[in-house]
Amino acid sequence: DADPAKYREELDRLIASDLRLHIRYLLIEFLSQVNQPEDFEVVHMTDRLKEPDDRLRVLIAIRGKEQWFGALRDAVLPMVMSWKAEEQWPMIGLISDAWKFARKDCLELVENYWLNDSEKDGLTWQVLREIDQLVARGVDYIYFIDEIFGVGNNVRRLLEAIAERPISIGLQTRIDLWSEETLDLLGRARCISLECGIESISDEGREELNKNCRMDTQRMMDLLIYARRHIPWVQANLVLTETDDKSDIRRWQDKLKSHGVWVSEPVPMFPFPGSPLFWQKFRESPQDDAWEKAHEYYLSAFSQKGYSDIQEQQPAALAELEVQP
Repeated sequence: DADPAKYREELDRLIASDLRLHIRYLLIEFLSQVNQPEDFEVVHMTDRLKEPDDRLRVLIAIRGKEQWFGALRDAVLPMVMSWKAEEQWPMIGLISDAWKFARKDCLELVENYWLNDSEKDGLTWQVLREIDQLVARGVDYIYFIDEIFGVGNNVRRLLEAIAERPISIGLQTRIDLWSEETLDLLGRARCISLECGIESISDEGREELNKNCRMDTQRMMDLLIYARRHIPWVQANLVLTETDDKSDIRRWQDKLKSHGVWVSEPVPMFPFPGSPLFWQKFRESPQDDAWEKAHEYYLSAFSQKGYSDIQEQQPAALAELEVQP
């Protein structure tokens, strides 16, 4: 068996040397055949992507490779999809092949990095052709997961095109990104499920959560009720904040439910280490005990106010859950 340490040492040395172009391409092709890429191999492939002479070769080499798609999906592919449109034609093939094993991830990438950029219209329409292929294979429902789905003219054109196809859609979004006109368009596109993150029923609460919301609470309520006239399932999700009063929340829920809009019980917001909320609460960058600190705060802040109906009502501290040696 090969010595992993020696393999890494030799690979590092080889890549650091001044290789001729065809040798670099052979090396890229070799790395793309690795079934379970290690972190250092991902770093090397990412470095090749940053080189103008090598980037197209990398995107071609990893096409259809599920493990490489997964390794590059979160940090590297968004970087690639932010390049100029003319530099991204290999991404069409990469996304097309990844439909087979990562359809949800492909949709999220397209929504986040192409759909709202007019310069990438051609790329977006190529993806629409992929929807046609899904329809031909018997797919009749697609669910879009993207909080900012609804921004830009490309979304309007996409929905108009979907309306012409025998497929239904559902999505997660923010209701403040929509209007009566665009909600009408959602209905014509056969949207059957609309899940909206309201988070807080107060302007102060949404400001605290950095939602950058551009509507007041009454306007959002009006739009949710309007959406329900066109969409069979409309859902409003709430987060339990320290600024929202439970009686106000109950009245707001009852009002929407009377119009057929389902409203969740407020779920307490967890201050994930590295999130803006973590910084607001602790005024420090995450340390080794960040998760324990965040969890302890979460329990102390909401033990009296109560948790959502979908949560454990008497959660244990992390220390109680640790497996002792």
